Amino acid sequence: MLSSAEHVALRTEVARSSTILSPSTIVPAQRAAILALAIVKPEIRLDAESVTLTPHAVQRYRERVEGVQRRIAVRRLRWLVATADWQHRPRSWTEIVLHPDVVYGYSPDRPDVCLLVRDTALVTVLSQRFLAQAIPLPRSRRAG
Repeated sequence: MLSSAEHVALRTEVARSSTILSPSTIVPAQRAAILALAIVKPEIRLDAESVTLTPHAVQRYRERVEGVQRRIAVRRLRWLVATADWQHRPRSWTEIVLHPDVVYGYSPDRPDVCLLVRDTALVTVLSQRFLAQAIPLPRSRRAG
């Protein structure tokens, strides 16, 4: 499994390549990274009780989703983790770099909120509103 830094370096290296990659030109590390992102994986089973809420994730929830007290944010995050549908790929509105060792959670109660879990730790929280404000749309996707 590649680390995040290796994954980003590999992605940059592949993007810079001006030739079309064929199976004979792909090095084993590149092949492993491509397959880790491309192959459909089985349904994710995540035990909500075993997920650790990091202080960073709680703070990001308060900044990006609701400006509530910390204890309320913890309670709401616990509920979102418990009710989330876990996926290996983020939804289309979640414009972030894929990481093979991260799972993305979306609760039916808050489909506009994305939970990122690595191993058993909730590492950060994104919201559709936050991403819309932080990342301007390309010209081709803007209205008008």
